[in-house]
Amino acid sequence: MPYKLFVLPTDQTKEYLHKIFSELPIVIDYERLCVEIGSSLEDITPDLTRIYRALPGSIGIWYETATGRPSILLPLIPSPEMCQRREEVGDVWERQFVPYMSLTDQFNNGPKVKPRLNSIADGMVSTLPELRFSCETVLIDDAVVPAQADFYDDFLKTGLHHRPSFLELTTR
Repeated sequence: MPYKLFVLPTDQTKEYLHKIFSELPIVIDYERLCVEIGSSLEDITPDLTRIYRALPGSIGIWYETATGRPSILLPLIPSPEMCQRREEVGDVWERQFVPYMSLTDQFNNGPKVKPRLNSIADGMVSTLPELRFSCETVLIDDAVVPAQADFYDDFLKTGLHHRPSFLELTTR
């Protein structure tokens, strides 16, 4: 069974997300938000001193075959230190590094959600707020497929080659 390394958004990042999503009729459990850094068949020692940065990608709704539910996901543009940690840990499924946050699967994908979500996505991509993550956490997972595999496959097919790097965006 793989060990999975996650990081949690800092309080400042959770407050920012709460502020921008507060008017949407969706349920986000801010205490459960996390980003998977990597996975290994060997035990991973968490480093509680590390703080990671990421920039938001374009929020979207992806359907996940394994759960039979759509989710609102926030792809992230990882900082060099986040990418370095991924290199250290690796990935059991040998995927490229595409970090994301699953915001919720509790929403009605109707006319009150989609236009507002698109507006929030546009605002985040144009302002590029720096999101921060800390508190490395390791879980043992018995999953036979990676989480959000449909998102991952779709993102690799349609978005990875268009995704700018963290350094390109922060040195403008």
